[in-house]
Amino acid sequence: MDRNLLCKYPNKPCPNARSSKKNGSLHNLCEYHREKANAMQQLYVLKRRSLDERSPSTRPKDVLAYCELIERAKNYQRAQNSMNQAILNVEPIAFDCENPVLPPLSQIDFDILLTSMELTEDSIAFEKMQNNSDIPWYA
Repeated sequence: MDRNLLCKYPNKPCPNARSSKKNGSLHNLCEYHREKANAMQQLYVLKRRSLDERSPSTRPKDVLAYCELIERAKNYQRAQNSMNQAILNVEPIAFDCENPVLPPLSQIDFDILLTSMELTEDSIAFEKMQNNSDIPWYA
């Protein structure tokens, strides 16, 4: 028999033929494995529904652990929000804003400052000369 016509049950090889759909195409599973999968799916849906309808005290431990995890996350978020509010409500530290008295410049510092100011003025004058279209830059 052609392998494409055999059941594609994933856990072990199945020698049964694949069942057909209403439109004539083939399902992936044989009739036995389809019924088994549908029954398991229905049991899963019923179990989830019953877990949702139970009170928290009668829920299984995994659901209780999940609920506890959600509650911890909510508490953490609340703590973060309150901490952010506390940070926003902090008053700035007052300080004396008088201008500090700077020591006088030494002669060397004064010469360096004066030279840098002269260089700045020279570079500004040079840029003005370059921008003037009447005077070529190489003149």
